[in-house]
Amino acid sequence: MGTSEIRNRHITKIFRQAGFIEQLGTGIIRMRELCRKSGLSEPGFEEVGNFFKVTFFGPKVSLPEEMQEVFDLLQDRGTMGSREIANVSESIKTPP
Repeated sequence: MGTSEIRNRHITKIFRQAGFIEQLGTGIIRMRELCRKSGLSEPGFEEVGNFFKVTFFGPKVSLPEEMQEVFDLLQDRGTMGSREIANVSESIKTPP
């Protein structure tokens, strides 16, 4: 909620002198506002050990049907070459 906790005072000092930090404690609020204004979901925030992790979520993208089929195939089977994808796609479209 805008409460700042400095984890590395040296980096904070350098960033402030370089003009990258305007005011401490405003970054999360600004990230949330910018995501909301852009029509994106709010970012996720996690404290993982000594790290602070921010996850940004992009917009939902719908793929054309043939691309979705390839995407689903790769999710199901893992890494495949283009020739192998083409062979599997043909066998799915043309029943024996």
